[in-house]
Amino acid sequence: MDTAQAALTPKQDRFCREYLVDLNATGAARRAGYSVATAHVQGPRLLVNVRVKQRIAELQGISAERNEVTVDSVIVMLLDSYRDAKAANQHGPAVRAAELLGKRLGMFRDRLEVSPADGQDDTVLIARLAKGDPAAAAVLTRLIGRPSFNS
Repeated sequence: MDTAQAALTPKQDRFCREYLVDLNATGAARRAGYSVATAHVQGPRLLVNVRVKQRIAELQGISAERNEVTVDSVIVMLLDSYRDAKAANQHGPAVRAAELLGKRLGMFRDRLEVSPADGQDDTVLIARLAKGDPAAAAVLTRLIGRPSFNS
């Protein structure tokens, strides 16, 4: 038994396995035995649990290995789909394949990822901003992507 799996309760491990069925946290929580009334809260809560995330990643890796799916093979499939769609003059599928390739290359972000600046936690950054520290303001500007809050 893997260490991540050993650290989980049987219900949490079942949630991980059920989550991979349809990537629906609420449905997975219900199928794993959590209350129907609280599944909509339990599912998302479980997804932020470090051990649960590790187990899901482990199970995804096992599935990818079993099905011989690699990042390279997916990229090849997307490139083939793009070329086929372009040749058939199907612009919608071509754009979608190009979009997915761009996402893989990090060209597009679905959400803003914010991490502590220079290894500092948020309270340190806030304190530095309150004191008018221009370096802290520069970090915040970089994170939010605009030069002032009044823009």
